[in-house]
Amino acid sequence: MAPKEQANSLKVDDSTTTKQQVESVPPPVLAEKIELVGDTDGSNSTITTRSSGCLSALPPSTREVKKLLRKIRDSQVEEQVEITLTLLAMMINTDENEKSAVDTAVQIIILLDGPGTVLMALKDWYATSERISAVAIPLLLKLSVLIRLFLANVGLPTLVAAGNTHRSNGAVTCGVIGILSVICEVKDDDVMRDIANDDCIDLCVHAMKTWENETFVQSCCCLYLTNIIASDPANKARLCEKEIGTLILAALEKYRHKKDKTVYLRAYRAMTLYIAE
Repeated sequence: MAPKEQANSLKVDDSTTTKQQVESVPPPVLAEKIELVGDTDGSNSTITTRSSGCLSALPPSTREVKKLLRKIRDSQVEEQVEITLTLLAMMINTDENEKSAVDTAVQIIILLDGPGTVLMALKDWYATSERISAVAIPLLLKLSVLIRLFLANVGLPTLVAAGNTHRSNGAVTCGVIGILSVICEVKDDDVMRDIANDDCIDLCVHAMKTWENETFVQSCCCLYLTNIIASDPANKARLCEKEIGTLILAALEKYRHKKDKTVYLRAYRAMTLYIAE
């Protein structure tokens, strides 16, 4: 039986809801290409973008979305799948001047099972195509607040596998971390057990180490860690083995004097739970 999401989902940070967090993610994370620039080990790296913009100021028609989804399902050519996914992502690229068109596009894509099509494409291609993964995952991140149970119940293994396959790619890894931070607010024991596995934790550790200066990554990771500890204090033993405390402490120190206190507050709450008896 599929778990039911409760109206009052687990929230550990009242200062910024997950929905606000996802909406505030820079457009590159949501619907554009993110490219990691720097050393291959992630040091001295920054996340830069290749802007895709919005496809149109007008909302797409159901027919247009159907054509793109059909192309994604039917194509056996990597470039065609990548281009079609990018066109779909451009329909929901956040732009305050075109919010109505974006909202309509999101509704149509979800109604036509676009998330299922995108997830299936990711499952088929992630092992061999970093480029497709780098488009599909940010696209799913953009939709994640509305489809969190679907992603938790159906998509989690594929998402985490893609993240661990393309660990040096900012769009892929940071996108998966963002999705985990959305899923972790589902108040369901089965979901929380699923996202507290070693693969998810290891990806979080990798992201915190690799993108130590990226506010989005540190914020999402601290929220994720807080929720998996709160859901089951027994998870602390595995986190201790992976020396998570050092990473949380680093986030605390880095962000305590920042004007935006979101990361600091999330890191503080994660640390409070982490050291609790």
